[in-house]
Amino acid sequence: MRGFQVSPAGVDIYLVFEESISQRFFNDALAEWGALQPRIISGTVQKYVSEYPQTCIVITERNERHLQADFPGMAHLLVVSDEEVGHERLTVEVTLCMLKQLAGSLNLFHAAALGDPQNKSAMIMVGPSGRGKTTASKFLGQHFTYLSDETAIVQHDFHLRPYPKPLSVITEGHEAKQQIDPQSLGISTANPSDFTFKLHHVILLNRQNEPVEPRLQRVALADALLEIVQQTSGLVRTENGIDRLIELIQHCGGAIELVYTEIAETLPLLQSLMSGQLQLPVENVDIQSEQADSVEISTDNERLSRMAGSAGYLVDERMLLTVEDRLIEISPFAADIWIELKNPLTPDQLRTNLQEIYGSIPQHEFDRVIEELRVSRIIR
Repeated sequence: MRGFQVSPAGVDIYLVFEESISQRFFNDALAEWGALQPRIISGTVQKYVSEYPQTCIVITERNERHLQADFPGMAHLLVVSDEEVGHERLTVEVTLCMLKQLAGSLNLFHAAALGDPQNKSAMIMVGPSGRGKTTASKFLGQHFTYLSDETAIVQHDFHLRPYPKPLSVITEGHEAKQQIDPQSLGISTANPSDFTFKLHHVILLNRQNEPVEPRLQRVALADALLEIVQQTSGLVRTENGIDRLIELIQHCGGAIELVYTEIAETLPLLQSLMSGQLQLPVENVDIQSEQADSVEISTDNERLSRMAGSAGYLVDERMLLTVEDRLIEISPFAADIWIELKNPLTPDQLRTNLQEIYGSIPQHEFDRVIEELRVSRIIR
């Protein structure tokens, strides 16, 4: 058996390579994960599988069905049939393993993270796949400290846990993304155990196809929440997850949008921002929140009620609502329905209450909205 241990964000993960895996694949993987300071491990596959079933990744060429029989209950098995694809899948597997251990306890973002080595401030750059996070990390990591290119981990005291993973780079002529040790590109990487970088800026990437002058501008909190929640891991289902996100954004003075075409052109702006020379106005927002009951209220079939576990956030007169694992914006009329249903009401009672606010409401229009809210699982 060959293997090594890495500790991204403080999570000990054991990568165990069965003998069927080539020495070249093992050596390449060891080099790709160099920024996480891998430590060689020895022993038997069974030892690590039995002692660390949730944080051990077995890499093999054997059929996964046979592996499940040999190692029942294993959380992470990686079957390598193509070495190039295998390296990309290994990066994904390590990331998923880490996220499973941290979900619910820390703020996890699909974002690049970079820090200023002088003042220990940090910024995260949030965006979906294809928005330019790795490209930004590859360039900006030569001027700041590279913390991660796509997984930002923020503690509740706003300090970041570095995850200087291999850069996943699209290369012409290769089907899979190439996994590259950032240090081999001259990028300054954080020590994986250095948790002293503190978040100062939450940046939403907005890369344009047409040439534009790069600029930084504040984003309305409601818009920032709707976009950022889509780039988190399990936030809506985490207790007080949205409240924590609001607190994090407000700690940074509000979210910022970076509008740009080429990331190299943004360097002077970002250097000025990170050094504190560029000060954007702080966003002051009026926020009210209300939670529905965490369990379903027993009602008769005639009464309407809020869906259990939902939460409403009135952000500068815009109503955002958590629905299962989503955060959505609802109309003022739908918001008033949700607010009125703090206690279950019959449709007639609800319509009467709403008519005190809006005046006469046609029955067919009221019925249509109620049905839409039921289908959307906002009320029941």
